[in-house]
Amino acid sequence: MWHKIRQLLKDYHLTTALNSELLTRDMVNAYIHAESNLCTMYWQEKIDRIGIQFALADFNRHFTDWPEILKTLESRFIIKRDLNSRFSNWSEQFKSPTVIRAMRREDIGGKIDRLDHNCNYWVILMHGDYPTAKQVVYDCKPIVIQSLIEVSVGDLFIGDKKYNWLVQFHQTASNTVSLVKSGKHETPFEKRSDS
Repeated sequence: MWHKIRQLLKDYHLTTALNSELLTRDMVNAYIHAESNLCTMYWQEKIDRIGIQFALADFNRHFTDWPEILKTLESRFIIKRDLNSRFSNWSEQFKSPTVIRAMRREDIGGKIDRLDHNCNYWVILMHGDYPTAKQVVYDCKPIVIQSLIEVSVGDLFIGDKKYNWLVQFHQTASNTVSLVKSGKHETPFEKRSDS
């Protein structure tokens, strides 16, 4: 259904542009709101599909304390310059950022394999590639993180549930991902391996 709505909006936009009419502010805002809702619905569809593949203990996405989790992560790993913009611009405001390495996006799975398969981690995904994009937090095991990466298009963060470290997987234009850490403890991504 959302494909039909999106197509109607695109058709309307093209028709309006061809008729040389200017869109009113309300029309633009309605379009942006509809597009945002469609993206959220589409994302939720993807998450629902992933959710039925895993046990709740492996992929907890239904909890109400997510604001407290994000606040704790922010207080430990993020420099807040503007108290009005909670849970945004994390990549630009890491406390003591340390670049771990850069890699191709296709190689992320190998790095996720370094996480303890029996432990859950905080995974924060970005809904968009702009500084104030919405962040969504999940409590999941590495096997679920692999699935989330497959459907995710933006930056993501993985954090230790004891709040010892937070690692950003920051995507660049050249299909490269930089791993940037905040926190004093060593992460599994820093540990040496044969690969």
